Amino acid sequence: MHFFAVDDEPPIVNCIEDISTTIPLNVGGTTVSFLREPTATDNSRQVELASQTHASGDFFVTGTTTVTYVFRDPSGNTADCVFTVTVVEGTCPDIVWRSGSLFILDTQSVDKKL
Repeated sequence: MHFFAVDDEPPIVNCIEDISTTIPLNVGGTTVSFLREPTATDNSRQVELASQTHASGDFFVTGTTTVTYVFRDPSGNTADCVFTVTVVEGTCPDIVWRSGSLFILDTQSVDKKL
């Protein structure tokens, strides 16, 4: 008789947190780099990245994009990491008219004379 162990245990995923970034108005999107990539481990000690919808360094349009990484072990068990990348356009700067000069206050509250 032969006994075969059946691996029905999916990989264990170490996912990352949702990411949010702010860009200037009317830019449309930006390149986003993840501080770290999602990873996975498995009881077989072998796991592969089967697919991913986006990678670190990809261009993300303004709005929220769902990113999915799918990991697979040699027995075909899968587990996924799902997080969002949100790209928000900044607000209009405050414009101030003072003593005949126009000033634009940027996000760091520094006056820039035009």
